[in-house]
Formats: sequence, structure tokens, C-alpha cells
Amino acid sequence: MNENEELLKKYDRSDMAGWTRKFVDDVESAFQRDIGIIEENDWHGVICIGMGGSGAGGTYLSAISDRSAGLPVHFWRNYGLPSWWGPEWLVIATSYSGNTEETITGVEKALREGGSVIGISSGGRLEELLDDSEHSIHITVPSGQMPRSAFGHLFGTQLSVLWYMGLLPAPADKELSEMISRLRDASGEWDPANGSKAMDIANLLSG
Repeated sequence: MNENEELLKKYDRSDMAGWTRKFVDDVESAFQRDIGIIEENDWHGVICIGMGGSGAGGTYLSAISDRSAGLPVHFWRNYGLPSWWGPEWLVIATSYSGNTEETITGVEKALREGGSVIGISSGGRLEELLDDSEHSIHITVPSGQMPRSAFGHLFGTQLSVLWYMGLLPAPADKELSEMISRLRDASGEWDPANGSKAMDIANLLSG
């Protein structure tokens, strides 16, 4: 065990380094997950609702959409839904626990007003709501992690949904494989146990 590994063992009690190492595997697994089928529609756009780490993917999806000429993707981190929302906008609701209060109120509003929702969670109230909805689906991600460590599962599933539905241009299989390979290389390069750039930055910040 090198010095960096000893430091991680001492201070990283939640094993965030270990969870972070699994990020690429989580993303790859999400890309292969069966998302089910939702009724086709001429969507005006997509609104991603969620809080904290569960909602972070919406920011990335919005940026990807802006760059790739996909449908507009907006994100919402609050109770309910924005005043301009209507049923012609697909709702992607993400809550790792499935019980985030703000997200649940948005889903309830969407269902009440005739909207379609794709929910992504490890279970909870979100799954219960969507299991009872005819025009919505729930996609289950693995449970048992801290929400902030589950970003690979959550964002990978969000991105896969938009690819599957044709709302964002999907990469060819070769492009996807190359992307995963680049992510693995970057993950290893930034692993603090390897005396990487991450440790250099940590040392700089600590003075």
C-alpha cells in the first residue's frame, strides 16, 4: 500500500474513491439497461426535474442538446413544474431514493395535468406513482449507494433514454466504445491512489 492509498484509507471513510472508480462501469451498465417503451409523441422538448446530485444530469443533458441539435432540454430544481410547462413537454424525473419531496410534487403535477413522465430511481414513492400511470414508465437503478456516488447510473440512464427515444442523436457503437475507453483512461489518470493530478491539486489547495 503506497502513501496515497494509506491516506485514502485513513480519511476516505465513505470510500468515495472506490465509488468513483466504479463510475465508468456504472455508466456502461446504464447504457445497456432496458428502459422499456413509452408512447411516441411529437414532444416540444424535455424537462429534467431533480435535486442535488440526482438533478445534476439535467444540466449536462441541456448542454449536450445545445451542441448536438437535439430537442430543447431544460432542467428544474424546485417544487412542482415551471409555469410554462405543458403536457407536450416530456418530463424526466430523477431521484436516487425515489422520495425527494420537490421531485415528487413535480411528478404529481405532470400526471395530474396529462403529462408523460420517465422516472429514474432506486424505488420509493416515484416508482409507486409511475407504476400506476398508463403513459409513464419507471426505470430502476441499483440501490445501496450514497446518492452523490450514483451519478454514473443516473446520468447514464438519462442519456440512454434520450438516445433511445431519438430525442438526442445517438452515437454509433464504435463511437460509444471509444468514449467508454477514454473515460476509463481519464478515470485511471485522476485516481488519487495513483499519485495523480487529483493529489497534486489536493496538495496545492492544502498549502
